[in-house]
Amino acid sequence: MVFPPVFIIYLAIIVENVVLIVIVCVDKSLHEPMYILMCNLAVNSLYGGTALLPALLTNLLSRSKEISLALCQTQLYAIHTYAITEFTILAAMSYDKYLAICFPLAYHAIMSKRIFKVVALMWLYPLVAFFLVFAITLRLKFCKKTIDKVYCLNYLLVQLSCSDTSAANIVGLLSVALYTGPQIAMVLFAYAQILKICLKSFHKSKLTLHKIIGLSEDKIL
Repeated sequence: MVFPPVFIIYLAIIVENVVLIVIVCVDKSLHEPMYILMCNLAVNSLYGGTALLPALLTNLLSRSKEISLALCQTQLYAIHTYAITEFTILAAMSYDKYLAICFPLAYHAIMSKRIFKVVALMWLYPLVAFFLVFAITLRLKFCKKTIDKVYCLNYLLVQLSCSDTSAANIVGLLSVALYTGPQIAMVLFAYAQILKICLKSFHKSKLTLHKIIGLSEDKIL
């Protein structure tokens, strides 16, 4: 009875994200950096959902519950790059908000020149960066066959290897920080700057209000 809800979830992911992509592409008024980034977020959701759910649905219908090594490797590459791309897009969106709020007058001039470079970086960085780790996994020999999950991940596949996995384990641990650290730092920096601007604006508004109230009281007196 697990198949129907999983199938409905996958259909919902497809429909919702395709509708969003079509709306952004068709409506010229939405051809702005923020909506372009949202469109890429929808594309990545389709990518991640397709990497995971079709194989899961096939597994639910199959009696053998088997997956080929090539398909497992393809799935884990897609799932990991989806996750890294998600972080990268969110970092790009925080950068967009940072420019829009902290540099409102120069925002359109800056982002109109950089948006295509930002989009290219959002996709190329995860695909290339994870392949450096994935290349080590591809060189391993596997003597075990059982994965205790319904989908493939890099560390799960490495555990099935009968080769020396010390290099793969060290690189895998380091990659977690390298693949998420810069994005998290960008998000924290962007929202810290936005908060700083908001606090300054609030302080200025408060001072202005006090001056207006003071002038009003002087006139009354």
